[in-house]
Amino acid sequence: MPLDDILRYRCNICGEPNEVPREGFDREKPSCSKCGSSVRLRALALLIAEELAGVPLALPDLPVLKALEGIGMSDPDHLAAALDPKFRYANTFYHKPPLFDILNPPPHSAYDFVISSEVLEHVPDPAAPAFRNLASILKDDGVLLLTTPYSLAEKHTEHFPQIQDFAVVELNGGWVLVNRKPDGTIETRTDLVFHGGEGATLEMRVFTEQELRRLLADAGFTHIRIAGENRPEFGIYQTDPWSLPIAARKTPPKPTPVYRELALYYGDTRQKLNNAHRDLTVLKDEYRHHVAWAEEKVRQLEEDLRQRTAWAQQVEAESEQQIARVRAELDSVRTELATQEAEVEARTHWALGLQKDLDEANAVQQRTNAAFWVRLGRKLGLVGR
Repeated sequence: MPLDDILRYRCNICGEPNEVPREGFDREKPSCSKCGSSVRLRALALLIAEELAGVPLALPDLPVLKALEGIGMSDPDHLAAALDPKFRYANTFYHKPPLFDILNPPPHSAYDFVISSEVLEHVPDPAAPAFRNLASILKDDGVLLLTTPYSLAEKHTEHFPQIQDFAVVELNGGWVLVNRKPDGTIETRTDLVFHGGEGATLEMRVFTEQELRRLLADAGFTHIRIAGENRPEFGIYQTDPWSLPIAARKTPPKPTPVYRELALYYGDTRQKLNNAHRDLTVLKDEYRHHVAWAEEKVRQLEEDLRQRTAWAQQVEAESEQQIARVRAELDSVRTELATQEAEVEARTHWALGLQKDLDEANAVQQRTNAAFWVRLGRKLGLVGR
C-alpha cells in the first residue's frame, strides 16, 4: 500500500502509535489498535486537554491536576481510565453506581468540569432542564465538555414531544415504545432509533447547531467553542462540519501563559520520557532476542557436542570391540599356528625316524644281498674261498 494511503498517528487517549489504512477511515468507527477510540472521542479528549490544561497534549502527557474536580456521564472506559490519574475525576452512570441523573442532580455540587458525551440526545423532552442543571453544577469558571449528534438544519427533530411516562418493551421480536400522554391516553411507537444496540438507549432527538447554541445560552453559558480542527498527529480528521465536540463556559476562559508554558514543557518532557521508555523497551526486546538467539546457539552447540560425543563414544566402543575381536582372532591364529608347528615338528621327527629306519633297512638289505651273492658265488666257484 502506498505511503499516502496510510495514516500514522498517536492516540491521544491511550498513547498507542497507530498505522491505519486511509481507506474506510471514518469519524465514528473505532480506529485505535489498542483502546478502540474513534475520531469523535479523540477530538473530545483533545478538547478536554485544551480546556482544562490549556495545551493540545495527549491525555497521558498531561500534568497531574488533582486540584480540578469533575465528573463524566457514562464516559467510555478507556477515556475514564485516561482521565482518572490526571484529575479528581469520577465517572458516573444513570443505571448503576456511582449514580447521576442530570434531571435530578445532587444539591450544592460545584465542579470544575463536566463531560457529557452522547447523553443529551437521550433526555426526555423538554431538554432545557438538563442544560440548566449542567450549568448549575459547574463553578462559575467551570467548563462543560460535550458531544451529541446535531445537524446544520434550521429546525431540530424531536422524536417524542412532551414524553414523560413511558417504557420501551420488546414485543414479537421488536421494540415498542408505550407512552401515556398527559390526557391519559396510551400511544405506541415502533419507529425507534437506539444508540449502543437495539433496546439499549433510545434516541429522543437530533439537535441542530442553532438549537444547541440556544439551549446553552438559555442555561447561562456565554462562551461556546465548537472544536472542528484537524489534528493529524492524534488521528483527528473532521470530515464533516456537524456533531463536533463543544466546550461551553459561563465566564470567559482565563489563559495563563506561564502555566501553559510549564504544561507544554511537562508534556514535552513526558513525551521524551515516553520515547526513551519506548526505545528502552525496543532495546530490551532486542536484548532478549539476542539472548534467546545466543541461548539457542549454545543449545544447538551443546546438542551437536552431545551427538558428536555420543558418536565418538560409539566409535570408540565399536573400535574396542573390533580390536578385541582382532585380538581374539590373532590369539586363535597363534594357537592354531603353534598347534600346526608342533604337529609339523612331530611329523618331522616321525619322518626323520622313518628315514633312519629306512636307511637301516636298506643297509641290512644291502648286507643281506651282499652275503647271498657271495655265498652263491662261492658255490658256483666264482668267488674264492
